[in-house]
Amino acid sequence: MPWKHAWGAQLQMSEQERDGLPTNWHYASAPREQCSRWMCKLGAENDPHLPDGQLDAVLVVNTYHEMQSYDAMLRSFHQALKPGGRLVIIEPEAKPGRPRAEYQKEHVIPPELVKEDATRNGFRFVGQHADVVTPDQHHWPFLVFEKARRKGVH
Repeated sequence: MPWKHAWGAQLQMSEQERDGLPTNWHYASAPREQCSRWMCKLGAENDPHLPDGQLDAVLVVNTYHEMQSYDAMLRSFHQALKPGGRLVIIEPEAKPGRPRAEYQKEHVIPPELVKEDATRNGFRFVGQHADVVTPDQHHWPFLVFEKARRKGVH
């Protein structure tokens, strides 16, 4: 079944909190009442319908490999992020070298392909963190990208 929707979350964070990303992800597992700064949006196949320049982070989990319009989605994520905002993509891993349609069929994607796509669409690769390990022991790389900060801001 083709991928049909994108979810985005808006998180209001101080500059100090945002600078802590991606090493400080404890808020992601906080109780719902402590996550009042999140807002979800239902999107379309080629547009997540996120507000321009207002997001601190976009998190994509087990969805990127399904995207047919991955370049359009990455451009939209980039446009939605504030300068210095982070894009995190966590996906089931595959070995590189096959046609993209095969990865979509198997619901996996090579990290190298995700990095190429994100870089081509204006993101800077920040790093790969320890893989997410599923209950059945599959490893999903945790890739972090950044939208460039404004000039003169460190």
